[in-house]
Amino acid sequence: MSKRKISVIAMISIVLNISLIWFGFSFYQENITIKKGIITQYSAQQEEALFELERALEHQDNKEEFVKALTSAYGIIYHNEVLTRTYTPIGENVEIPENINTINSPYTSKAIGEALFERTMDRVDNDDIQKLEEYTSYVDDVVKTLDYQNRIEGKSLSEQYKVLNEVSNLIEDFDLQD
Repeated sequence: MSKRKISVIAMISIVLNISLIWFGFSFYQENITIKKGIITQYSAQQEEALFELERALEHQDNKEEFVKALTSAYGIIYHNEVLTRTYTPIGENVEIPENINTINSPYTSKAIGEALFERTMDRVDNDDIQKLEEYTSYVDDVVKTLDYQNRIEGKSLSEQYKVLNEVSNLIEDFDLQD
């Protein structure tokens, strides 16, 4: 084989290798960006859900505000539950710790649905409010541990996973009935 053919083959090989490395690195960076985005979204939405739960509790006497706040909280919590399911492609790819999903499961968050239903029927009682307050306190503990502004936003993926594992361990210690 001539030196010219060897040079051309070598150049093509170098270009292909560099292209493959660049493509692999781009795919890796995109994967990290997606994972960080999901974790960031989960954390921000837990904070928003807490805000709505607290707003509902502050407006117990105002049926319209109570219902609006609980409806909003329920929607956010449902979205976070879907986002953090470990058996979905997103959950498997992001590798969400198992207990993260527990706090947002339909059974665990049923205090919201029950209080919402009872309030719309004008039958809410202290037991419903007490269950809602207890669930809200659990969400508050999760949000405080997540500390979105200081521990999630703009942090590395490994730091975000460390926080998620702390939250998972915290949720494991809750007295949840799921």
